[in-house]
Amino acid sequence: MTEPVGVPPALGGRRALARRVIAFAGVPFLSLLAPFLFLPVLARLAGADAWVAIAVGQSVGGFAALVAGLGYATLAPPLVAVALADERRRILATSVHARLPAWVVAGAVGVVVSVLLAPESARVEAGAMAGAMSLAALAPTWYWIGVGRALPILWSEVLPRMVATLAATGILLAGGGAIWYPVLLAVAMFAGPAVIYLHVAGRELGRVVGHEVAAVLRTHPPLSSPRRRRVPTTRSPSRSSRRRPRWRRPRGMSRVTRSIGSVSTRCRRSAMRCRGGWPRRYPTARRWDGGCASPSSCISRSARRGCSPSRCSARG
Repeated sequence: MTEPVGVPPALGGRRALARRVIAFAGVPFLSLLAPFLFLPVLARLAGADAWVAIAVGQSVGGFAALVAGLGYATLAPPLVAVALADERRRILATSVHARLPAWVVAGAVGVVVSVLLAPESARVEAGAMAGAMSLAALAPTWYWIGVGRALPILWSEVLPRMVATLAATGILLAGGGAIWYPVLLAVAMFAGPAVIYLHVAGRELGRVVGHEVAAVLRTHPPLSSPRRRRVPTTRSPSRSSRRRPRWRRPRGMSRVTRSIGSVSTRCRRSAMRCRGGWPRRYPTARRWDGGCASPSSCISRSARRGCSPSRCSARG
C-alpha cells in the first residue's frame, strides 16, 4: 500500500502566492471591464456630447480621487500587514477622518473643472460623473491588500460597480438619460465602502484623534514634502571662509611665549621661524637673546625686519 504523495512545501507556497497574485490582479481587472459595456451604448444612443461629458468626468474625477486618497494605496498596506487587530481598526478609522475632508475639497474642485470642460448640453452629466469617480478615494482596497484578502474587494467594490453599470445600460436602452449612470455608480461606490467601514472599524469611526489625523496629513502626499538632502559640492571654499581656529596658550608656557601668542599672526609666524616652533618638548620658560631689550621689542623687530637665528635665538 502506497502512501499519498504530498505537495512539497516550496511548491505549495508558490501555488498560494500565485493564487494570491492572480486574485489581487484579476479583481481590479474586472472593474475595468464594466465601462466597456456601457460606453458603446452611450455613444450610440445618447450622442457625442454625452459621451464626451462622461469621459471628461471620469478623467477629472479619477485625478481628484488620486489626490484625495492621500497615498493610502501605497503607504498603508505595509502598516496594516504588521499591525494588530485593534491597531488595524484605528488605522482604518483614521483614514476615513483624514480622507473625508480631502475628498470634499478635491471632489468639489473636480466637479467644477468637469462642468467647465464639458459641452454645454451635457455639463450636468460631466459634473455628476466627476463626483462619482472621486468617491474612489474612500475605497478600502488598501486595507484588504494589507490583510491579504481579495474576496471582500470583489463583493464590496467590483460587483456593485458592475451591477450599477448593467442597470444604467438597461435604463439607457429603455429610453432613459445618461445621468443615471453616474448616479447609480455613485450609490454603488458609496454603499460598499460604507458597509466595510461600519463592519470593521465600528465604534472607532466616532472617535476622532486630532494628532493622528494631523500626522497623516503631514506625512502622506500630496501635503507631505520630501526631506532635502545636502548634495556635497566639489567647489573649494573661498579665501574668506578659511578661518583658522583661535590660538590658545598651552599649559606650562612662559610669559615670553604668552606675549608671543598675544601679538599678530605675522609676528607669531616670525617668532616660530626664529625659535623653530613652539616649545612642545620643553614647556619651560625661554628667554630671547641677540640684543633685544625686552621680549616685546624683539617680537616687534621680528615682525618688521624678519626674524633671523643670529639676532634672535631661544635658549632653554
